[in-house]
Amino acid sequence: SRSCSDPSTQRAAASRVLAVWTRRMLDETAPGWQTAAVPPLLGLRAPNELRRGAWFIPHADMITAWATQTEGHHDPLYGLHFAERWTLALLGPMTQLASFAPTLGDLVAVYTTFDRLLDSHNLTTLEVDDASVVLTDRPPAVHGRWPRHLAESILGAYVHVVRTMIAGPLALARVEFMHPAPAHAEAVARWFDAPVHWSAPVNRLVAEVGVLARPMWSASGAAFSAVRATLARLRDRVLPDDAVVERLRALLRRPDADAVAVSSVDDAAKALGMSARTLQRRLGAAGLSFRRVLADVRAELVALAPAEKRLAMAKRLGYVVKLLGIAATVLGDDRLTR
Repeated sequence: SRSCSDPSTQRAAASRVLAVWTRRMLDETAPGWQTAAVPPLLGLRAPNELRRGAWFIPHADMITAWATQTEGHHDPLYGLHFAERWTLALLGPMTQLASFAPTLGDLVAVYTTFDRLLDSHNLTTLEVDDASVVLTDRPPAVHGRWPRHLAESILGAYVHVVRTMIAGPLALARVEFMHPAPAHAEAVARWFDAPVHWSAPVNRLVAEVGVLARPMWSASGAAFSAVRATLARLRDRVLPDDAVVERLRALLRRPDADAVAVSSVDDAAKALGMSARTLQRRLGAAGLSFRRVLADVRAELVALAPAEKRLAMAKRLGYVVKLLGIAATVLGDDRLTR
């Protein structure tokens, strides 16, 4: 499991998030904000990055802008309605990747390659057990909790994408938010069509495990591969340090016997023609560690293996498998198949 206690204050300060989510919110709530000295830009660490169309902005600036502009908004479900209006358009190739995946499980298996295009220090986790899939998302600990409408827009975005893309309804067992219950708590519960728990330790969605087997309406293997290639080029431009990460991933994706053999940073560095210290430094610059990349690739190997080989491979690799940036415990062939 990706450690939720990993980000120190220094890492949290370095955390950067996709700017367009906040930029579009400002377009709606403060027209003209890019050219005027309006309140949304007051108190931001990097207002020019927001104005000039940078891919990322500081995590703290996203929180400040959403708190300033959406607290007390006249629409009591602003964050959820924002997710409905803009998720598919704003996330572009990421939602295309979702639409073309054969199943939700196939999407999960490759999502870790691209999750940092949304959040440089991603803290999203996905845990799978006998009966449920649990998606957890929260800000770095130093930031406390997200503003209410921001938190609801983020969980709402996950739900909206899945509801739109899968062939059939999405049944949620429960939803949890870190912020207290708002005045319109019942309306939020109706939107999710599930019980909602407030003042929770994290923001969380819980669904039945079978959702991973659900097919996508527009499933296409060829289109799925093409969008993955497009996202890889985008990632290399936006996150140049990830080039070394992809070389490492390619090394670890070799036949599973080799992937197991390369199980230490020293082994990997030698194979890549650099020192272990250099490899660790380059991975650190990308916000990653050798253990996280190794876990991501092993999860991919297991998830993409033929069904009849998955349990044997999972037992052979023997660990907590990371999915979605993410952590899912490998418990058995039937669960992996789904």
